[in-house]
Amino acid sequence: MVEVEEEASSSNATALNYGKWDKLVLEDSDDDAPSKQKEPLLMQGKTYANHEADATLTDEFVKVMRSRLGKEKYPLSQRKLLARFIAVQHRGDEPSNVYRYADMCAMVAQFSDKLLRRSSVDLLCDLHKEMVKATESTDKSSPELARAQTVLEALNALEAITRHGNAPDFFEQARS
Repeated sequence: MVEVEEEASSSNATALNYGKWDKLVLEDSDDDAPSKQKEPLLMQGKTYANHEADATLTDEFVKVMRSRLGKEKYPLSQRKLLARFIAVQHRGDEPSNVYRYADMCAMVAQFSDKLLRRSSVDLLCDLHKEMVKATESTDKSSPELARAQTVLEALNALEAITRHGNAPDFFEQARS
C-alpha cells in the first residue's frame, strides 16, 4: 500500500503544475484576438514625413493626369484637387483607406462643391482607364498597376461619399 501512495503522490506532483498561471497576462478587453488594425491617422497625429509623402504623391498624380488626360478636357484646378484627394486617401501599407478618413472628411468638408460633382468622378474614371490601358504588364505587383489601384480606391471613396451624402457618418459606419 505504501507503493501506491508514492505513485499517487508522484503523479499528482506532475499533474498539478500551476506554473502556467505565473505567465498569465490580464488585459481589460472583450476581444479574444488582438487587433492588428492601426488607429486612424488624425490631423494632429500627422508628422512632417506624412505631409511630405502626401505632397509628393499629389505632384506625382498631377503629372500622371497631365500625361494621360492632357490639359484640355479637365481644368488644372480640378486635376490638382483630385490629385490631392488621391494622395490623402492613399492607404499606404494599411488594409484599407479608412485609415485616412480624417483627411478625406476634411477635404470633402472644405471642397464638397468641387469634389462631389459628377465631373470629378468622370475624371477619376478616365484616369484609371487610361492608366490601365497604358500598362503593358498584367503583374498585379507592378508599380503602374499599383498607381492605377490607388486611383480606383480614390474613385470608390469619392463615389461612396457622394452616394452616402455625409462623409463622417459614412466612415464611422465603415470603421465599425
